[in-house]
Amino acid sequence: ARFSPSNLPTPQKPLRLLAMGTQNYAARVKNVIDSLSELRRGGIEASLTIAGRLLWKEAESDVASHAAGLGMNDFVFRVGEFTQEMAVSLYRSHHLLVHPKYLDPCPTVVAEAMACGLPVIGSRSGGMPEMVDEGCGRLISVPENDWSNLHTPSGREIAEAVADLLPEIETASSAAREHARQTFDSAKWIQAHQKIFFEVLRH
Repeated sequence: ARFSPSNLPTPQKPLRLLAMGTQNYAARVKNVIDSLSELRRGGIEASLTIAGRLLWKEAESDVASHAAGLGMNDFVFRVGEFTQEMAVSLYRSHHLLVHPKYLDPCPTVVAEAMACGLPVIGSRSGGMPEMVDEGCGRLISVPENDWSNLHTPSGREIAEAVADLLPEIETASSAAREHARQTFDSAKWIQAHQKIFFEVLRH
């Protein structure tokens, strides 16, 4: 109910990508910047917002210099920590969520973004295949269940997934909202857990 699409359409251009959440390692951010560069070189007018805390050492300067090295400074926007109210506005002002984190078990930003009508580009690992239905985005194949290495999709792979989704982005947006409404609604979540707890208590 709180996370829902805007009543006003987001301008079609530029394509606005959003990487959101606590960013705990460099590749998941840098690879998205790489994908932005790939998209723009391919003729797709796009921008990227990186929202949330960056947790690795000297992360802010690392991200800034990476964007500068690719000539992407004018197209990469940085937002620090955010509230839930700010999050709704961020989702509503973007077209796609890019979430390439490896083995993320149940990312809240994915559920929130889909509820706001954002299709998701992500890693086919962790809980993502259970969360992102086939019509709601694109998941990029990575090695499964490697607990020693982080297999983050490359910038090129992310860009290819975005470009593949673009022709059906409006359909995917509607599908994302409907899937979130059917799957992530809090009343259904409470009802499902209540059933489990009652079954346990009966025994």
